[in-house]
Amino acid sequence: QKLLGQVAAGTVAYFAGVWQSWHGPRLAAQPGPKRREREERDWMLFAFLPTEANDVVRPYHDKASPVILVEPKKQAEWLAGGEMSFRLQRPLANDRLAVRE
Repeated sequence: QKLLGQVAAGTVAYFAGVWQSWHGPRLAAQPGPKRREREERDWMLFAFLPTEANDVVRPYHDKASPVILVEPKKQAEWLAGGEMSFRLQRPLANDRLAVRE
């Protein structure tokens, strides 16, 4: 089932994410029929920062939701980084998000 999360028109929404550099073995895309092969090298690893699902998301995915930031001040705080920015790891208010099927 495809779903589209929608915020108010004119609002820029950020998904908060984390990243880390890492050296080690991972499967990597390869040209040709093999498609993937284990390579040991430096990698940049990325992930969305999860939080609990709000009432809008819960009927579709009850375990988690990405952290969605829609207020410029909170977006700037997240991008500035640091341990204090993890206080933003909470669900978006129900009235700030709609789901379109």
